[in-house]
Amino acid sequence: MFLHEIEAYLKKRKLEEYSLSRLIGCKEYARIVLTNLERSAEEIDDYVIAETPFGDIASSELKNLKNELASRIDAEMQVYEDFYQRADKEITKRLEATDK
Repeated sequence: MFLHEIEAYLKKRKLEEYSLSRLIGCKEYARIVLTNLERSAEEIDDYVIAETPFGDIASSELKNLKNELASRIDAEMQVYEDFYQRADKEITKRLEATDK
């Protein structure tokens, strides 16, 4: 699946029609995905491609690809962060409505 397809799929979810337990499950799913993506981004950022006593001697092309991958992971994280926030907002709205 392409990122724009994932984004479109998540944006189409009508969270206001979901039960509270399904919303909580969606929020937890998004949290798990975000955690995994964040871990991957950190690992890639910290990864040294060709370490030598003189530093990382990998080519600029490899370093650019590494940076591009980290950037794409960040973009995917934003899609899931948006979905997480939507689910959280809907859960908060429901819980505030039950408090009244």
